[in-house]
Amino acid sequence: MYTKIIITVIILVVIVAIALAIDWSRLFSSSNLPNIQEEIEQIDPSEILNKNQNQNSSQDSSKDQLINNSNEQVKIIQITGTNFVFSPNEIRIKKGDQVRIIFTSNEGFHDWVIDVFNAATERVQSGQTTEIVFIADRAGSFEYYCSVGNHRAQGMVGTLIVEE
Repeated sequence: MYTKIIITVIILVVIVAIALAIDWSRLFSSSNLPNIQEEIEQIDPSEILNKNQNQNSSQDSSKDQLINNSNEQVKIIQITGTNFVFSPNEIRIKKGDQVRIIFTSNEGFHDWVIDVFNAATERVQSGQTTEIVFIADRAGSFEYYCSVGNHRAQGMVGTLIVEE
């Protein structure tokens, strides 16, 4: 009699363990996880292009206005970004320079940001280029960085040196 009870308990424990294992695998199956690709495909690419063109045209007009309001030449600096590296990673300019940063991502999704001059490019994919214009109105050594994810923490930084 005692043996029948033990066998029954063992069978019940095995059945419960199997049921839990099945539920556990269903809980973490790929069908229950969000499908990021579906969400991406639902975005209309023409809306993004139109939005970027509108932003670029307003940025272009403000850049043109900034450039036209000064007799000084614009210092054009071309920067490339790859995974966690800017090239060049050090830039030297003079205080008062108008600076046009032309940033191209050669690998990955990146941007170029320098807080002290409140300047930031758009975030761009590999092969894309964006630009920003600002006036370096303060002397010193300032860090620029990529603000995407943890790229800054991974070393995607550089130094802008503004000399008197």
